[in-house]
Amino acid sequence: MLWSPPFGEQAEADGYGLPYIRSAEIPAFEPFIHEVIFVRRDRAAGRPEAIRAASRATALGNNFALDQPEESIRILQGYWPKVAPAVVASAFQALRPRIPRDGMMAPDNWTSVVDVLHAAGLIKEQADPREGVLWTNRYLRGEPR
Repeated sequence: MLWSPPFGEQAEADGYGLPYIRSAEIPAFEPFIHEVIFVRRDRAAGRPEAIRAASRATALGNNFALDQPEESIRILQGYWPKVAPAVVASAFQALRPRIPRDGMMAPDNWTSVVDVLHAAGLIKEQADPREGVLWTNRYLRGEPR
């Protein structure tokens, strides 16, 4: 199975799953974006401050996870109380290198997403990965630092 952490780690810890390959070992997942805020263009244009606030909050959360890993693991443990602490810590450490500082994305992040989704048959056509077409950093420019 290909599943977001901590589910694969938990299957391994519980003895009913073994890793064949970890997502960190797959080159296509190196620049892959794992978290986004989806908003229709017309909605975003009508409420730019709300989009900016949600984007900034997410970016600040990213920065907190990067800067405060031990506290982040403690918080995640509260989210998954039935998952062993070592499993939560392992899952967090697997994803941490892929957390974008300040929430800023780049075209290669979206090229990876589009390629993976297309190869999996989840989208029929290759999407244009340029900024402003499929995604934007516009609501984060100059923030949150």
